[in-house]
Amino acid sequence: MADQLIDGLADLFPEVVIVETCTSETALGARGYGSGVNRACRITQRVTRVNDMSGQERVSRVQVLLAGDFGCTVKDRYTLPARFAPSTAEAADVTKRQPMAVSIAYASDENGPHHQRVYF
Repeated sequence: MADQLIDGLADLFPEVVIVETCTSETALGARGYGSGVNRACRITQRVTRVNDMSGQERVSRVQVLLAGDFGCTVKDRYTLPARFAPSTAEAADVTKRQPMAVSIAYASDENGPHHQRVYF
């Protein structure tokens, strides 16, 4: 029964985002990243107001709901699926699909954290 429940929930996260954890940052802001990890997610496009890490109000147009709490931060690098490239011609250029995260939201229940939402 538990396996059926887990399989059913997997359908709620039909897409994959690549997450590369920020491993270093220079004084000038250049970042180094670890290996990319595929994470199951649900991606939605809608305009949402969020507060960035400094408390400034920002507008998010893309939200990624990750199927788990992976300790992601705004400093990590995220690669969205090809459909998020500015144009079809640019879909193969991975850098065109790597927006900067502006905010992270965490959800938890009585058992602790269970998923994250990344706002771009």
